[in-house]
Amino acid sequence: MNGIERVLAFDDRVRIRAPADSVCWGVAGSVGALNAVGLLLLMRRVVGAMTADLPPLHLFTTAIIAGAVVFGGRVIWRGLALSREGHGVGSKRVLGWGGSTGIVLLALGCSLGRGVDWLLWLALVGVDQWQLRSFLRSQGTATTARLSSPKSGRGFMGTASAVDDEAIAANELQRLVRMRDADGGEAIHGTLRAEFVAGQRQATLHVGFCPPLERAPVVEVETGDGPDAEVKVAQSFAHGARLEVRLASVAEEDCWVIVELSAKTAADERGFGGFSRIGIN
Repeated sequence: MNGIERVLAFDDRVRIRAPADSVCWGVAGSVGALNAVGLLLLMRRVVGAMTADLPPLHLFTTAIIAGAVVFGGRVIWRGLALSREGHGVGSKRVLGWGGSTGIVLLALGCSLGRGVDWLLWLALVGVDQWQLRSFLRSQGTATTARLSSPKSGRGFMGTASAVDDEAIAANELQRLVRMRDADGGEAIHGTLRAEFVAGQRQATLHVGFCPPLERAPVVEVETGDGPDAEVKVAQSFAHGARLEVRLASVAEEDCWVIVELSAKTAADERGFGGFSRIGIN
């Protein structure tokens, strides 16, 4: 893949991400609107401005619409989670519990004075709680995760044309590519998976460079798919590096975080092909 093709591929990813962002904002706005309507109806009930009960057909239609907004919104959000940035555990919890709160507010606002209506609302709340647990458990995982980090929009691996359109499989822990940059320096681009068990917050990754580089490289890292986390380079040597990955909060269940790595050696002290430059007096 040459430079022009990589630019075109990047443009295609931007075009795909833009509508995905719009859809996710629409989902969040719909859940917010549901909460606003439910709160407004409840306040009118409390102050006595609304005393009549909804006809059964209207009540059933309202419950169906509320369920479609909440359940459908979660499915759409989870489906688009891998194609856009900012899908951390925090935003997922806000959307998940926001939908549940909206249903409860709407139920109280529509059926505060008629107990028989709660047969419908309790069934809806039960389905909501079942889906909410499944929604919060998911980490947006799939059988594959893109090498190009959704948080950066570029990804270190974007410079490796041989693997630009590949993915790291769900059972792969590391994938490394060694190449020579245009300036003659060696570079190692890689994607790593940091695994966490329930109750764990920090994980250590070790990546080896074999054969070793000529000198300790400049190592850059960033997180990709998975829950919110930060990664830092703890040690960097010519033969490898040690990375520390720390979650934003303790893992509630088993999960993983994708880490992208780029290790480069400077070429200013070396000629092309790795031969040292020797000054002649």
